[in-house]
Amino acid sequence: MAEETKETGYLRLPEVSEEDFCAYTDREDFLRRYGNPVVIRGKNHRDLVCMAWEYYERLMQDLSMFIEDENIKYWIYEFSMPWEKKLEFDRACAMCEMTPDEFLEAAVTDVLGRAKTDPEGLKRDRKEIEEHPEQELQMHLVRYYPVFKGETEAQALKRKLAEEAARKKEEEGS
Repeated sequence: MAEETKETGYLRLPEVSEEDFCAYTDREDFLRRYGNPVVIRGKNHRDLVCMAWEYYERLMQDLSMFIEDENIKYWIYEFSMPWEKKLEFDRACAMCEMTPDEFLEAAVTDVLGRAKTDPEGLKRDRKEIEEHPEQELQMHLVRYYPVFKGETEAQALKRKLAEEAARKKEEEGS
């Protein structure tokens, strides 16, 4: 299969012919070998895009964060951390004479500003962390979801948990 790429205005995607796609698609390593996503050149000069379902779901989830919806009041982010990290967090808040809300807002605002002014420095810092696996992350994002107008936080959480349960059931079924 000749390695070709399809150029769009923004991306260069790997490209395969319809015949090659049909011949090789059942291979377990197809997407890893030929691309994820990969453009399929159709005989009728219409291109199709093939990607792993997991990649599609992640892409749609990431994309939904950028779509502004006037029905969204605000977003809720849930984190987990070990007890020791919680105590460290509480001590830092007290030392700075800030509430946890004020501390988190200051921390996120600071990193957002740094992402605008020094994205490469932020990436370098992230790589340094990745180079030391013994210092694995202790805080984890559990879930995030919007609270819509006319909806309580409890209703929003119930909706999100139902979505997670449906996704888990779907994954177990496949």
